[in-house]
Amino acid sequence: MSLIRAYHFDNNVWPPGVGPVGTNLPTISSVQSRTGTYSIRGTQYDGSSYTFNQYVSFALPLSFSEFFLQVCMYLTGTPEINNGHFLRWKDSSGNTLGGLHLNPTTRLIEVYTGNFITKVVTGTQVLSVSTWHVIEVHVIIEDSGSISVRVGANSDSDFSGDTKPGTGTSINSFDLAAPHLSSNVHAYFDDIVFNDTTTSFNNSWPNGAKVFYCLPTADGTTKQWTPTPAGLTHWTAIDEIPPSATDYLRATTTNLVDSFEITDLPAIAGTIKAVIPEVYAWKGSCDSPTRLALGLDVGGSVEYSSDLNVSVVQSLISEVFPERPGGGNFTASDVNSMKLLVKSLP
Repeated sequence: MSLIRAYHFDNNVWPPGVGPVGTNLPTISSVQSRTGTYSIRGTQYDGSSYTFNQYVSFALPLSFSEFFLQVCMYLTGTPEINNGHFLRWKDSSGNTLGGLHLNPTTRLIEVYTGNFITKVVTGTQVLSVSTWHVIEVHVIIEDSGSISVRVGANSDSDFSGDTKPGTGTSINSFDLAAPHLSSNVHAYFDDIVFNDTTTSFNNSWPNGAKVFYCLPTADGTTKQWTPTPAGLTHWTAIDEIPPSATDYLRATTTNLVDSFEITDLPAIAGTIKAVIPEVYAWKGSCDSPTRLALGLDVGGSVEYSSDLNVSVVQSLISEVFPERPGGGNFTASDVNSMKLLVKSLP
């Protein structure tokens, strides 16, 4: 699996398992972004000192005792209250096993174990304002574990020791919050990537990865689903931001395939870590078809995902492709020329 999640917010809706918690809630905003148009905007100020009273929670699909997490953060001002917690990771009981704190005086990242009880190490790189910072952590949760932090792909701090303050031995969620800022000062988060170490793909530092959101731009050669309402071209039924159920594509039998061309990557795109096709879908009943597969066509080489269940409620369905169909790394030209495939299944 390795690349577990690559979060973007460019369809202007919260991804599944992600959402704001508390008062003065974080929002999806177009004011600042590192990649694309939208990012998370967080504010933790309402006249008092709070710690994670308003934050964004990220639920993970499995539990992890070792992980790499990238968070890109942009500060519009300097924290003024000495309570600048901005990242924490939690076990299945909701206990905080560790986290990162931004010191408001030095603007250095401090690393904690437990619920911000024990500070174990302080970083060396000052986080300036009005700049996107790539912050990465590598955590091994053990009695003799470790926490390493990088800023801008450079080592910032390392700790070796007990990273398991209680009985929890793994995490299944993490939270992001604005490090306590003054009124009308915000923190923005974008390009959030979570890797584990279970395969040979994407099993280490995300290394400043950017998550590009490529919308459909034209119909492909195969058009077997039915646009609703009638008269729409196929791709214009699925290109809305945010996703809409007003117009859509419908499959009434199995093994129907639609194909789409997608937006080209920007010229700055470098190494392609993975391609993640995603669609918002739902089924109208328990009659077939009830599942679908997502696929990629790169120069005539086609590969489909595993069979993916579809809910009766509109929800996001996606699959990670770490390699191009037929094997090998993706290139930017592969992505720019490929077609996205959607296939109805029983």
